[in-house]
Formats: sequence, C-alpha cells, structure tokens
Amino acid sequence: MQNYNLIYYPDRRLKQKAEFVTVFNQDLKKEIDTIFKVMYQHKGIGLSAIHLGILKHVIVIDLSENNSSPQIFINTKLLDKKGETQATEGSVSAPGIKAKIKRYEETTIAYQDLNGEENTLTTDGLLSICIQHELEQLSGKFFLENLSKVKQKILLNKLQKQR
Repeated sequence: MQNYNLIYYPDRRLKQKAEFVTVFNQDLKKEIDTIFKVMYQHKGIGLSAIHLGILKHVIVIDLSENNSSPQIFINTKLLDKKGETQATEGSVSAPGIKAKIKRYEETTIAYQDLNGEENTLTTDGLLSICIQHELEQLSGKFFLENLSKVKQKILLNKLQKQR
C-alpha cells in the first residue's frame, strides 16, 4: 500500500478530477482508513480522496467532537438542492485560511457505502455543506475558487506568508 501525504493548495494535483469507484475491496477500505487518519491528524471534519492524490470518488466526514461518527460517501451524486446558505469554510489543504462560501441549504444525494450498497440521503446544515465542499473538490475545484480573483489572490498571499 502506498504512503499518502496531504497535498497543499495551490498544488495542481488538487485540480484533478476523481474517477468513480468500481471495485469495492480491501484496498479501497485501506485507502479510506488512510483518508480518515489524515483528516483526524489535521483536525478536519471532511476530506476527499483527491487531497491525498487518490483519484477516486471518495469523501469521508466526521462531524463529532471526538471522532466517533465517521461517514463514508462513495460515487456521490447531487440529486436535488434547495435554498441558499452561506458558511465559513476552510480546508486542511490550506491551513488557517477561511472564507464565506455560498452553498445550497438542503441537498439530496445518492451515494454508495463501503460495500457498494446504494443509498440516498437528504441533509442540511453542516453535513450538507461538507458534502458540497468535498464534491466540488472531487470535480477539481478548490473552495477558494468560489471567490473573486482578488479575494483568492489575497488569501493565497496570506497562505504563502504563513508557510
């Protein structure tokens, strides 16, 4: 099994698009365990496989305070969306950078679990925002790209100064 490291913005690998998972096996489970491990290590609440250079359509989320509620979303598709909300978002790939991003207030998704079983979920609040954020990343769009070019440049300069 390959050793995966977190990719930091603005690395071009974060622009890659994920491929849908077709094989649900032990290797996939090991990769997902690694994604969770990296997310927890960096104190994130959601992470897509792209952040580790894994080109698979995989999202992991854990909104609990003590890392006790892991959720896995594979091959996720947005089926329906309602309303609009705005939330302050960040990314473990851009530590210390936050921005207000517009998202849908409520979403319905179709996804597969670790065994390939198909599910649907209607959600709102933070879970919906996290799913939208990570889905966007799986399509090659980093959350800061929702901002104006000027705001992106300001935040990128801030990020580079921090490093």
